Amino acid sequence: MMFAKLNYCLKSIAEPYRANVQEWKKAAELAAQGRGALLDIYQLKMDQAPTMAEIRLQLTENEMSTNGRSGSVAWLIEGINIENAQ
Repeated sequence: MMFAKLNYCLKSIAEPYRANVQEWKKAAELAAQGRGALLDIYQLKMDQAPTMAEIRLQLTENEMSTNGRSGSVAWLIEGINIENAQ
């Protein structure tokens, strides 16, 4: 009984991706045969992660906009800066 429910759930989840799976299989076969640049399909496709400075700036801007003054984020950043200076 539980297996049937699990099987049904998995099929319903996988259904929207059925066409993609065939496409992925073809791409994997081509990559295995051709190698080289074709293997790039296995590389993660994502934007560059933000730097610590960008994260700090974003946090302080968000904090300033919510209450109009610096608070815990500014305090934490100051602590991190002190720790890095030691």
